[in-house]
Amino acid sequence: MRTVSFAAATALALAGFTSLTVPAHAQGSTGPITRVGGTCPSGYTQGSTAQNSKPNPNMCYPGSGAPSVYVKNGACAAGYQSEFGYCTSKVSATYVPPTYGSITKANQLDRCPVGYWTDEGNLNICSTPYQGKAPASRLKRGAACSGEEVDEWGIYCTSRLHKLTRSEAENTAVADVNNLFALSGGKTSPQGAEYENTPGILALFPAGSAKSASPSSASAAASTPAAQTPCQPDASGAAIGGAIGGQAGVVIGGMLGGFGKKKKSGC
Repeated sequence: MRTVSFAAATALALAGFTSLTVPAHAQGSTGPITRVGGTCPSGYTQGSTAQNSKPNPNMCYPGSGAPSVYVKNGACAAGYQSEFGYCTSKVSATYVPPTYGSITKANQLDRCPVGYWTDEGNLNICSTPYQGKAPASRLKRGAACSGEEVDEWGIYCTSRLHKLTRSEAENTAVADVNNLFALSGGKTSPQGAEYENTPGILALFPAGSAKSASPSSASAAASTPAAQTPCQPDASGAAIGGAIGGQAGVVIGGMLGGFGKKKKSGC
């Protein structure tokens, strides 16, 4: 029969005790993490079978500057806060809904709320060209929107107060589709490419103003007067996009400069 010395037994006991008392925050890391409840923590994006570097749709992958996170199991450790089903080291400041500026997305392929488009320089940011006109909007983060807000795709809570025209709302939606397509290398948003009858547009512009999506929609968008858009569309891009028609025309037209996509010079 094998015997174990008192010293060895003590060492084993201490080792076991240590493994059971590792602080929860030591679990945090910035590597890929299992997706919880269909949502990724801030700074992380859901994987996709279409992405070679992020192939697993059941995982969340960290972006640049992503915080340390771990799957929540009880109270979060000191220095961590609860976010969705995770504990994250990113401690959020008190949120002030923007009326102009930018909104950080929950996931980079998400569409932006009414009056905002995916920023040309950052796939993770929604910005607006309509200072003082776009509604305030915020990430929903699981909690229900208030009675003064509309729910957009279950992602944003957007104020009903705004000064946008429907044309301006559609213009930013088209630019959002275009910018997402270009910056993501041709990937499709989970919310699709609809730009006339989005949940936010239908909510902010009452029943009776809905437009039916049709192959002529892109041609109609191409002929929108420049005065109704923040920047005049490039004629060649709009013409080609209109000729193709449909959502593909919207994207390709925007890629070539049409459909209200903002310019680099002065817009």
